[in-house]
Amino acid sequence: MLGHGTPYGLLSVGSFEGSFIIDCDTVPLFEDKECVFIWCNADRFVNAYDLKGLYSGMFVSEVGEAMMMGLGVVPQRTVDQSNNSFAEWLGQGMSRDLYHAYHRCMYRYEELAKRNPVAAYNADRLYITL
Repeated sequence: MLGHGTPYGLLSVGSFEGSFIIDCDTVPLFEDKECVFIWCNADRFVNAYDLKGLYSGMFVSEVGEAMMMGLGVVPQRTVDQSNNSFAEWLGQGMSRDLYHAYHRCMYRYEELAKRNPVAAYNADRLYITL
């Protein structure tokens, strides 16, 4: 699950009826499963319901979010590099299992973080609980 969200779940952004695609009503679908929860403050949602998987805290995916989180004016290409690299590397690791995907992705993402402030911010806010 990936997109824009809040501590209360993943927002529908007008694509579905209601404000959220994923919220307290959908939690039973994820119990006893390892899932991927990537949206702003997904950690608060995952921890509130004791869910398992890979998840993010605040996750900068737009130039405006970078500014709000104190990263200053960040070029769109920097945000795109962070977003695209993260998605590609996580996807590559998913063929095995979530543990492998997380560690494979984080190894590369932390290398990118040395030269990309958005990746550095996000890498500090990615978690796994299995």
